[in-house]
Amino acid sequence: ENRAVATNSSGGGAIYMQDGSLTIKASTFKSNKATGKTALGGAIKGIYGNLVVTSTNFKDNVVNGTDYGIGGAINSLATGVYLNLSTIESNKAYGGVTSAAGALYTQYAAVMAYSSVFKDNLAQSKTVMGGTIQGYYAFSNYVNCTFTKNMAKATATNSFGGVIYYELGNLTVSSCRFNMNEANSANVSIGAGIYAHANTTIYHCDFMKNKVSGKNIGGGAIANLANMTVTKTNFIDNNATNAGNAITA
Repeated sequence: ENRAVATNSSGGGAIYMQDGSLTIKASTFKSNKATGKTALGGAIKGIYGNLVVTSTNFKDNVVNGTDYGIGGAINSLATGVYLNLSTIESNKAYGGVTSAAGALYTQYAAVMAYSSVFKDNLAQSKTVMGGTIQGYYAFSNYVNCTFTKNMAKATATNSFGGVIYYELGNLTVSSCRFNMNEANSANVSIGAGIYAHANTTIYHCDFMKNKVSGKNIGGGAIANLANMTVTKTNFIDNNATNAGNAITA
């Protein structure tokens, strides 16, 4: 158990990486924590570099920001992320104002994730953007990944994307499974699986028993606000009540 603590901004409870390349194999990151006004990356924070992770487990890592908590396990700024055969489980992002990405946050970077499991991750705050993953001006490809029981939980305003929140850039999701994920809010909840305001391609995926809950809700599986193509994908027992049990666009 390692901690990064600061009054203003902190990150990388276990590893802080800048201007370099890091390869991690067959490792475990457990119960690492970053706290401060802005907390970024409970286990790893990367700035300008490349991160390669294979056969590794991230569990119970936490960011807890008095204002912002982003990236419960990994926070990447202009750091390319390659993730393969790994498990990202029960990581959490808490923020006094806003939280995002209970597992993985990427900005100005490329992400390639293969055959990995994201389960029981949580982002919780007044406003939440991505219970598991947030991408901003990123270029990401998720292949043969499983997303199960992840949650975006907003205590006051809006909850966007129980699993993925994506703003600008390109997102491709193929041969992935989204099961029993949730976007929950006291006010607006949209997109239990994916909330996308980016160029998005979804191919050969399964969305099962995902739900949004709150006063104003939509997109039991997907909320699309930009350009999206969905092909050969199954939507089963997703729930939005008000608008779009499967997709809101």
